[in-house]
Amino acid sequence: MIINDRFDESYFSALEQVPYSDETTAGSSLEMEAVSRTHVQLPPFVDFADITKRPTLPPFLIDGLLYQGDKMLITGASKAGKSLLLLELALAVATGSRWLGLKCTLGNVLYVNFEIRADAFSERYWNLSNVTKLIPERGRLMALNLRGSDSIADGSAFTDALIERIIQSKVNYNLIIVDPYYKLSSGDENTVQDVSKVLKLLDRFADATGASVALVHHHSKGSQSRKSVLDRGSGSGAFGRDFDCILDLTQLDASGAIGEMIAESEPPEYRDLAPQAQGQRRFEFQQMALAQWSAWRVEVVARHTASPEPFEIWFQYPRHVLDATGKLCAAEPYTPTGSRPDRRKQANASEIEKAFESLEAQGVTTPTYNQLANETGLNRRTVMRHVEESMDYEINTDGRAYTVRRRALQK
Repeated sequence: MIINDRFDESYFSALEQVPYSDETTAGSSLEMEAVSRTHVQLPPFVDFADITKRPTLPPFLIDGLLYQGDKMLITGASKAGKSLLLLELALAVATGSRWLGLKCTLGNVLYVNFEIRADAFSERYWNLSNVTKLIPERGRLMALNLRGSDSIADGSAFTDALIERIIQSKVNYNLIIVDPYYKLSSGDENTVQDVSKVLKLLDRFADATGASVALVHHHSKGSQSRKSVLDRGSGSGAFGRDFDCILDLTQLDASGAIGEMIAESEPPEYRDLAPQAQGQRRFEFQQMALAQWSAWRVEVVARHTASPEPFEIWFQYPRHVLDATGKLCAAEPYTPTGSRPDRRKQANASEIEKAFESLEAQGVTTPTYNQLANETGLNRRTVMRHVEESMDYEINTDGRAYTVRRRALQK
């Protein structure tokens, strides 16, 4: 039987009898390729005609999002609390509770901690457990602390050793967290070949243990708003495309939302203050809140399920919580001072100033937010955010109605 134009079965059989070493010259590059091929073990083909009923899928570990045995990646910028978000997931699975509003199946979790000192990692767990009031049963949530350990010098050898340890423990882990992933690699995260080696190690974890594998990865430099979720992680694009589920965290400008919440929650007696004193008090509260809270938009790409709509969360150490107020829906991505979106803010400021001049000409000296929004064509929340952040305006209130006036008008 002829396999192709150059080789037949007898040719491959003859090559199998020839030992290959550095001193052996196999001849042509095609002969070397043939030697390599004879040692590849492939699984059998699957005939779709044999599939006569719906296959049984593994159970969800995270309801509607991640199946048991799948791999999940969390990407995000610095200060997003990504490792804490993984610890929250570990605690949710170990107690069968919710994570970001999603029900988790009760199971056993192993957190492989490469980076944080053992005492600091325990402190994180203690703080999070006290805030959430979640306490797992003994044996449900285990940690392997490896900071500074020589055992991770060879990623492949470490993977085999850990798999052997898990099998010997006779514990069926439902989730294995590897944090951070790059400790398994001695290569370059920008190189497809080096990244592929790490991804194969993660596959070995999942295949040998049956557990889901989760890890975090940092964003590449620069703005991520115009990039696909799959391309926001640093390094090779192969990394983002290998996972069954990706959660990406983008920081939001939360100043407007926090300003709204402060205005809505302040005691009635504060509304009797002079407008300037009231505005100053709100500004101080806003700065205090911004120092403690950060806001993030979560975008999800799932391979085996429908990807949910983006949603917003708040992060206050050590916990992430869903935005139940809905005030972050219209929030824009946070950008450092001096970046490109600041020019948009300058343009918005110019439009709002023009709107004041136009409304003054119509006899309106203290317009409402809605009047400014209608005059400029800007979103009402954009107008509110600009007014609350600007030193050129102050907010006046008459009961529940908020109006705006320029400080220059008080002279």
